[in-house]
Amino acid sequence: MASIVADTLRLTFTLLLNKIRGKVAENLEHGDVSDERFRDFIVRELTDIREKLEGLCKLDLIASANFFKDGVSLMYHSFAKSGKCSPSIQTEVYKEDFDNISLVNTDATNIELDEWEVLHLMSDGLQFDKIDCQDKFFLEAKEFLKKAAESATKAFSNEALDIYDRVLAMKFRVAATMLQFIDEPEVAVVLCKNYLEQLNGLPEVREAFSVRFGRFNMRRLFCEMRREALISAVVSINRIMWEYLHLSSKGDDFLRHWPQIPVDFSHKIHPVQSGEVCRGYFWAFGEFGGRVAQLNGPVDVATNSKGYFIVADRYNFQMKVFSKDGTLSHRVCEQTFLQTYNEDTIVTNLLHPRSVDVDKTDRVYLCSSYKSPLNGQFVNEVIALDKEGEFRWNFGRGQSNFNQGKLLSITLDKNRGRVFALCEKTVFVLNTDGMFLSCFTLTGEFIQTKGSHLCVTNSGNLLITASNTVFFVSKRAANDTSFKSRTVHPARFIKPHRKIPSTLNPSGIVFNPHTEQVVVVDRSSNSLIMFDDQGNFIRKIYFYEKYSAGGAAITKDGHVAVASKTTNKILIM
Repeated sequence: MASIVADTLRLTFTLLLNKIRGKVAENLEHGDVSDERFRDFIVRELTDIREKLEGLCKLDLIASANFFKDGVSLMYHSFAKSGKCSPSIQTEVYKEDFDNISLVNTDATNIELDEWEVLHLMSDGLQFDKIDCQDKFFLEAKEFLKKAAESATKAFSNEALDIYDRVLAMKFRVAATMLQFIDEPEVAVVLCKNYLEQLNGLPEVREAFSVRFGRFNMRRLFCEMRREALISAVVSINRIMWEYLHLSSKGDDFLRHWPQIPVDFSHKIHPVQSGEVCRGYFWAFGEFGGRVAQLNGPVDVATNSKGYFIVADRYNFQMKVFSKDGTLSHRVCEQTFLQTYNEDTIVTNLLHPRSVDVDKTDRVYLCSSYKSPLNGQFVNEVIALDKEGEFRWNFGRGQSNFNQGKLLSITLDKNRGRVFALCEKTVFVLNTDGMFLSCFTLTGEFIQTKGSHLCVTNSGNLLITASNTVFFVSKRAANDTSFKSRTVHPARFIKPHRKIPSTLNPSGIVFNPHTEQVVVVDRSSNSLIMFDDQGNFIRKIYFYEKYSAGGAAITKDGHVAVASKTTNKILIM
């Protein structure tokens, strides 16, 4: 280290001296051959010194990258050894990048960190029932990741580094910390909270966001590519941390008070959720058809603790379960769930899914509804399955008051063990064992639509989408079982705001229990509109995909999954 410091001082002194000599040489308008050779020599010397200085400055960054590579490789080996993870899922992220790193002409783009690979690894690790903390490969991996985080901290703190290299160092710092404490996520949350506050508070980062998203100024016309690259890197770090907090179910308070970046006196950018930095939808799966893995009119979607998607595939008469990458896992279309009641056997022995939800133990609750071809009456049913897809109980068939209209939606109060089923204007309340508790009819301004859905907040309040707004039923009114049948006058949930479209036509609605935000899918503007739990507008995000109706769910990693009945896809946003 002493030699590095001495060389740095020597090179700096030489650089300053040669800058003076170079200036003198440039001022010679009519130098002879020796002057030109002298000038060429100075230029070459300056270039060589600059490259060496840059190499020394990036020493910690390159060390962090190499430590990180070794730590990830050892962790993969540990997981594969335990039988929890297949080695084949490891992609060759570092195949080319690390082999070509050198101290000379090292550019920020030469060292890359695939944050989605890190997130995939963390997701696998967090799904384990038990991580073998005494495995020698796991312990060695943690040591290498610790060194990677320490080296990245030094690199980030080095103000001599270019801002892009410092942001890259923060990528390694955050990712290494999350992997180092994969078995203790509460520790990683505390540390990474500090890291994000440091990153989002960097003057260069704030300036880049201010120039790009603030009031127009002439600087926006210059260095656009560099500015966009910086913003993209900062957003990706925030996004991977956002997903990690959801995956680990830690840090809800941090999610609700995310460090935002001011762009002018009255406007701040949320680096994950603001429409300015969102990319519409991340990905989608599903295609139209009647084959095993195809969809035909998906009307609702839910997610379980594994991150799997449970889709109500209405016109294929099935409930389908897809893995977290959109691959079909299994499907449920069992005729043994249903009874014929002396009607058309072909029709009644088919599942007619309308809505689906999942409880904390991955048990599935599905509502089925269709109009009988014999008497024109609706036949409604709530079906409960265990986490293996086996039948538990059903409710509704043969009960006249439950079959007087179309069954529209179902949702669970996961904290209180309540099942709410919306049938036209009436909400039926069951417990999770299928016992009827009460029902209430919504009066006043409430007008249901074919695409009405409902959800429950952390505090137990019930939210229902209607023809032009969202209505609110308090916890007390929703859970009152003193009368088996009653009427409830719901209140409007959404507070007026200039960014809410006057033609608001909501369908899907979901509550994020971690951020305590309500997400409404609006058909009129093809957008997600976010509100706090008091109905105050937060932001709107366009997803630029045709959408007519369909439910929504919060994924395990904090995204929003929307069932698009029109395009026969599940959109992940």
